[in-house]
Amino acid sequence: ELAGVLGHEIGHVTARHTAQQVTRQQLFGIGLVAGSVASSSIASAAGAIQQGLGLLFLSYSRGNESQADELGFRYVRRARYDPREMSNVFRVLERVGQLSGGGKVPTWAATHPAPEDRLARAEQRVATVPPDSLRGTLVNADAYFRAIDGIVFGADPRQGYFEGSRFLHPGLRFRIDFPAGWKTENRPEAVAAASPQGDAALQLALSGKDSPDALLVKFSTQQGVETVNGQRSTVNGLAAATAEFRAKDGQGNVVAGRVLYLSYDGTTYQLIGFATAARYDGYAGALLQAMRSFDRLTDPAALGKQPKHLQLVRLSGAMTLEEFNRRYPSTVSLRIIAALNGVEQGGTLNAGTVAKRVQ
Repeated sequence: ELAGVLGHEIGHVTARHTAQQVTRQQLFGIGLVAGSVASSSIASAAGAIQQGLGLLFLSYSRGNESQADELGFRYVRRARYDPREMSNVFRVLERVGQLSGGGKVPTWAATHPAPEDRLARAEQRVATVPPDSLRGTLVNADAYFRAIDGIVFGADPRQGYFEGSRFLHPGLRFRIDFPAGWKTENRPEAVAAASPQGDAALQLALSGKDSPDALLVKFSTQQGVETVNGQRSTVNGLAAATAEFRAKDGQGNVVAGRVLYLSYDGTTYQLIGFATAARYDGYAGALLQAMRSFDRLTDPAALGKQPKHLQLVRLSGAMTLEEFNRRYPSTVSLRIIAALNGVEQGGTLNAGTVAKRVQ
């Protein structure tokens, strides 16, 4: 199953679906292609925000998805994995869709062909395979189960999580309030937000150990960047330096924004917010307010927040899903446990099954 999913994603690369998206989409629709901005700091922020929020890499077309399914099927066969297992993936996607608000597919898969259609095509592809060629193909279920036993289930709050528009990071012990109503995304390299109209953005990222003053000077001396109103400051008692800026790309397009560096717990953070030059004044207050909301995280409940983990249980005897949940309780709903184990509510787990729970 995992090999089939990876094969599908590799298929997108092989067919250059991502490259096609890159050439078609521009940053927030304001004419700035990621990486073409003269400022490396702004280009980096733009790239992270685009990827994180899906503003550049928009959903693939249904044709793209069908082609990637076909290519993934070929790769699975070449690697001698059992292609019949791919059908289970589409059954799981269908259940995930039902858990995502009752629709047939979750919102992130809105442009994908419906899972039941993909399931039918997957079974049609398998039907064309000579039965003899399926003998000796790999499933590797036991090795897979060993690998996933104990993994984090869902997002790890120790790496930061959102409560509404507030972002809290227990590991780094800080919090910040992003503008209300903005689209947000927590990624390993940065936390990013974009305005509902997609014409303004804000990013928080680590900037190393240099002082805020030194990093502001370095930012200000980048080619194509002009800064104004630079000043030392403090943010909730933390040493900081900030300035407004304008930056131009190779095509003459201009963005305006504010950058703020602040020092906390031995690390300097960069907060950079920007918009089209024509619209920056309308966002300047919200960007500054968000930047100045950065503060220490002291709430014991937030600092102690722990992730959920997947745990596997090999059943010695058959039992209903409800009985399994009573005997091995989870911290998620029975509907999620049913989807994880590939059974309907009211269904039965067979003896010898490696069943999944979440704690």
